[in-house]
Amino acid sequence: MFFAKKGYKLDRSFVKNISRIAVPMMMAQLITSSVNLIDNIMVGQLGGLAIGGVAAANRYFYLGLAVIMGVSNGTAIFIAQFFGAKRQDKVQESFRLSVIATFILLVPVVLAAILFPDIIIRFFNKDPGLLASGRVYLLIAGIALVPQGLSFCTQSAMRAVGDTKTPLKIAIVTVLTNVVFNYLLIFGHLGLPRVGVAGAAVGTLIARIVELTLTFWVVHKGRYCFNTRIRDMFKISRAIVKEVSTKSLPLTINELLYGSAMAMIFKLY
Repeated sequence: MFFAKKGYKLDRSFVKNISRIAVPMMMAQLITSSVNLIDNIMVGQLGGLAIGGVAAANRYFYLGLAVIMGVSNGTAIFIAQFFGAKRQDKVQESFRLSVIATFILLVPVVLAAILFPDIIIRFFNKDPGLLASGRVYLLIAGIALVPQGLSFCTQSAMRAVGDTKTPLKIAIVTVLTNVVFNYLLIFGHLGLPRVGVAGAAVGTLIARIVELTLTFWVVHKGRYCFNTRIRDMFKISRAIVKEVSTKSLPLTINELLYGSAMAMIFKLY
């Protein structure tokens, strides 16, 4: 009504372009974030203690996901800006910084999951019955945060330079891989052992490794302007580090606070 009274008209080409970019992004985010949800659903068939342990571990993973999203989305802003300005050197530096920062920030999150699984599970749920299942899932699936983080920051760079369809395709393959290996390992099909909760964790880890492999392969084979050689990974100017960090740090802190708040809500309820 407001637009009608003021005489505003939506530019159809603008709406079309926005939809072409936004819809695949939303679908990819929805699909890839459903991996842990799928684990919860499939493990739920093993009983209350199993699903309780997995759910407690997934609450901790909210923190890792918050770090991943904060760093990736923050650096993607600069990648998009430099891409528009046709500054390939700055695009590459921003991408390198994204990869390195994601890895460095995820290391303590993963190490905590490996070294202190019992403390983490008890923090979210004090029921001693679900400690065993939560510990197993946290130990194995926690490692998956690293390939997940590297995939996410690379796919964010893809979107920043205008490719939103490739991350969507990779997300679909990732979820299907997770479902297949969950089915095989949780319930012991096709001659494989029935390993329950551990099977769900292994399925998640395999799915994230497949996701990272596909992502890096596509970047290597494609003509992405942010593609960089491994030996150049640490070639980042101080100016870029300062500029990107100044703008990205508040976003990362915001995501981390949100993730912490969600984890506390799950703990209380």
